[in-house]
Amino acid sequence: MLGTALVRSVLEAGMAIVVLAACSGRGGGVGEPAPVATVAGHSVSAALLSYYVKTSTGAIPGPVSTQLRKTRLDELIALEAAASAGERLADADVSSAVELARLGALAHAAAEAAGVYREPTEQELADAYQAYVKQAPAKEYHVAHILVGSQAQAIGIIGELSRGANFATVAALRSADDSKARGGDLGWIYAGHLPQTLLDAAAKLEPGAYGAQPIHTPYGWHVVRLIERRDAKPSAFDQVKAQIAVNIRQDRYREFLRAQVAKTEILTN
Repeated sequence: MLGTALVRSVLEAGMAIVVLAACSGRGGGVGEPAPVATVAGHSVSAALLSYYVKTSTGAIPGPVSTQLRKTRLDELIALEAAASAGERLADADVSSAVELARLGALAHAAAEAAGVYREPTEQELADAYQAYVKQAPAKEYHVAHILVGSQAQAIGIIGELSRGANFATVAALRSADDSKARGGDLGWIYAGHLPQTLLDAAAKLEPGAYGAQPIHTPYGWHVVRLIERRDAKPSAFDQVKAQIAVNIRQDRYREFLRAQVAKTEILTN
């Protein structure tokens, strides 16, 4: 999820202080509580410290030990000192990274307020699973191949096979990928696993047969052999439930972004 990933990357890179300071102007204003520290003229606020404790430990700031709080404050002071040095040296890429992180943090906050990240309901999960089952492939294919770099090589190999050469033996000698160690065996393939052209070629073959024409993919030229086929069985609901929940949130976030664009005045040059 784009917003969550951006926030996480900011924290993991030690940039939380830069992002929050960028959002708040890096410093306390009139009427704000006194800072817990001041580093190179920049304030480290109590709110920033509490947020850092929460995000870095998962603990509620209040109950944490004095020692843990001091440790996190020391880390923030070190980050603030480094950030102050970075401000003097920052090039365009660094400034762009900070701005992108700021945008991600604010977009994440807006999406959270809109309910984008709430837990999917059981009905939402069930509906998404049914959609997954309907879109799942009907067949799976156990396939072997011989991968070479040119069409001419592939045609030559098909000629060898037509003269009685053993497919696995030729694959072990000639295939350009690691399947050669298995006699070209790719295992069971299905939609989305390998290029669709390989799947289409396998679907036209009878078990035990190889294709009379080589197949071209971004990997090279393939001579394809179908070992066996079977009916595909979609994964059980419990096996994919967690991923379905992730997908629902991703879909919500994409829809949220589209909605924001639709109602925002945008001018481009």
